[in-house]
Amino acid sequence: MMGSYARVMADWQPKPIIGRTLLVRATQPMPGAIADPTGMLDWRPEWPYEHEVVDVPGDHLTVLEDHAETTAQAVRDWLQSFDNGS
Repeated sequence: MMGSYARVMADWQPKPIIGRTLLVRATQPMPGAIADPTGMLDWRPEWPYEHEVVDVPGDHLTVLEDHAETTAQAVRDWLQSFDNGS
């Protein structure tokens, strides 16, 4: 399955987005992931354009399974910040 994503996304390049962008990231790497022992390389995803980041409990899979409520609340909080003129 992952190979299919790799083929579909092989030539894709992100473009700037007009408007606020939220990057929701997991606080834990996937089980078995190899972390950089020097700490110089961050395993977490990045977005090359202007964005806001919120880190939520879990790994790539559990943020939407075991930690779904926490993840949803983080997105709700971000959306509610629009009402505050942020």
